[in-house]
Amino acid sequence: MHQSKVEQAQEKMEELRQELRTQVQEEVRSNIRTRTWRRLLVRIGGCCGVYLLALLTIPLLVGYLIARTGLVTVPVLSDRVAHERSPSRVVAAVPVKPEEFLASKFRAEAVRPLGHQPSEVALAASEGELTGLLRAALEDRGAFTPAMRAVTQVALDADRVELFARIPASGGGETTVRIRGVPTVKDGKVALDLHEVSIGNMGIPRFIAQAFLNSYVEQLPSVLAGDGGERPMLAIERIALSSGQIQMTFRVTAP
Repeated sequence: MHQSKVEQAQEKMEELRQELRTQVQEEVRSNIRTRTWRRLLVRIGGCCGVYLLALLTIPLLVGYLIARTGLVTVPVLSDRVAHERSPSRVVAAVPVKPEEFLASKFRAEAVRPLGHQPSEVALAASEGELTGLLRAALEDRGAFTPAMRAVTQVALDADRVELFARIPASGGGETTVRIRGVPTVKDGKVALDLHEVSIGNMGIPRFIAQAFLNSYVEQLPSVLAGDGGERPMLAIERIALSSGQIQMTFRVTAP
């Protein structure tokens, strides 16, 4: 049975629609596959980018922190990062030697018989005297260069003590150390309650420096008071600060 021309045309149209539908479906599938791969690549690239950024940022941050201390020269960063701090003020040192300083402070007590000793002895020292003592001690030990010792100082205020020094750094450079705190007496020992510790322009966590400094601060009364000769035995009782001066009160005990 022969088809009419109309029927033949309708059949061809149906074939064309089927072919077009198939092509559209295939195109849609292809687009979906392409978008899926693209999203996957973007996610992978994003993750890799984050990891790469972290790998670059962490060393850069560590280098920046090190550069702020001034202890080590970090290429590029050290020239662009401030790595020094200044003291609150410049203290004029009083040239004294430890033995002469002690003799002048304890001369009156040293000549008295023990039975006539007062129950307490107050030792006062100015910030200039402490600065002179510190520089003399550094010179005796050969510590630092003369230029570094010349700026090492102790500044005293009513609410704090400030120690400032320049210290050697790597590569022949220098950096600064600034320590601020309040000296106190705890259980018969001198301690320093830290307010600030900085190396260069980098603040150091106080808990790291506290124990280290206390071991040295505890020796301060014996260094100032001495323990030999006819000088009476002294036990630290209290410390008082004022602008430019520190006063340490000792209890006199039998040797």
